[in-house]
Amino acid sequence: PYTTLFRSSGYGLRGGRALLSLIALILSAGLVLQYTGFTGPVPGYLYCALYTAGSVLSLSLANSHLPTVLTAWGDVIRIVLRVGGPVLLGLAALAVRGRVKR
Repeated sequence: PYTTLFRSSGYGLRGGRALLSLIALILSAGLVLQYTGFTGPVPGYLYCALYTAGSVLSLSLANSHLPTVLTAWGDVIRIVLRVGGPVLLGLAALAVRGRVKR
């Protein structure tokens, strides 16, 4: 799984690919989270996408529109975001560092 993550983001050599992969991860995780992630009433896609972006950056987004309890799949998605998001941000930072260092 991580090999695909590194390959799709350009192995830290292409910053744009890493950022596009991060955006794709956030948007797709928001879609999956909307349908399987929360217990109770289903929140809108925008709130789910904001929640996933906050999870990538480890921000606590207390929002009255989102239920506070996640399902088991919601916890899995959050763990993937907490690991995959910083990895992609780090690869983008390495790409920028490589361009500036030359």
